[in-house]
Amino acid sequence: MGVFDWFRDASTAKRSPTLTLPRRTGRGDQSGRSPNGIAMRLCFEVRLTPARAMNNLSIPQFVVTGRLTQIMPSNQDRSIHLVPVILTPTFNNAATLGDVLRRIAALQLPVIVINDGSTDQTADVLKQFPTVYVLTHQVNQGKAAALRTGFEEAVRRGFTHALTIDTDGQHDPEQIPQLLEEARQSPAALVLGRRERRIAGYPRRNRFGRWFSNTLVWLESGLRVDDSQCGLRVYPLHAICAIDCPASRYGYETEILTQAAWRGIGVVEVPVHCRYSETGEQVSHFRPLADSARALAMHGRLLIEGAARWFGMRRRSLPRPATDPVAPGSARAGATRL
Repeated sequence: MGVFDWFRDASTAKRSPTLTLPRRTGRGDQSGRSPNGIAMRLCFEVRLTPARAMNNLSIPQFVVTGRLTQIMPSNQDRSIHLVPVILTPTFNNAATLGDVLRRIAALQLPVIVINDGSTDQTADVLKQFPTVYVLTHQVNQGKAAALRTGFEEAVRRGFTHALTIDTDGQHDPEQIPQLLEEARQSPAALVLGRRERRIAGYPRRNRFGRWFSNTLVWLESGLRVDDSQCGLRVYPLHAICAIDCPASRYGYETEILTQAAWRGIGVVEVPVHCRYSETGEQVSHFRPLADSARALAMHGRLLIEGAARWFGMRRRSLPRPATDPVAPGSARAGATRL
């Protein structure tokens, strides 16, 4: 009920009407949840009591009361039962793959490994983990293709959410339960790991790339995130698999954020640890020139599409000009153009 409707109904109602004014309390994140993990709403009830005579004037009395009620963010659906699987795309990370899988095994969760055309001892390492389901690309197709392969298999096996983690040893598998708990709280949202900004060994070009990517995601969709490139995240499969995300290689993890924001899918960030090895020990398959050029082309495409979406919504929101109907018998109705 709007404020003006309330005043209109107040004079005729047989009993006191109620006007509820919601207000979100606390400093919540983009999932709509407050810092303590509970979404709250402060509601004011304004009740009109019979008028009281004062100096020969009838003055209505208003009683204002407030209460806190727990609410659910619009992007959540508590009816979703979480059935998670861990997806680990890997390419030539044999030196760190075994340790990552052993630490994941302690969590007793199903695991799918996508061997994206590795040419080192990755296949031999995977043989040491018979409970892990392995999907293999005969040739390297890039991280985006590996994720899509894993998502398709996860959906086929009946999983609802996929937690992705890289196998280069930078992330702590022990933090997986924290992200899954956040996914249980916001099952319809995309849960992102948020790395610390000040980490020993954090390359400067990575810092700049992170800031640049965050800024472009914001310009494209209005979504503000602190880490658009972290590979430790939870995907709601029912929503993500319905999105056509054409980005290849490393671009998929960034574009999916813009695509999700366009479709109203919530995004939640969870602080996570990250470890960078010494410069000579890092295993990175990022190709600075080729992958950077591909990323710029992707963001250019998304900026154009985002602008088109914005102007399209603006155009639809503009009021249409009022038409001036002409009566059949009027003089204007019988006028002809000379």
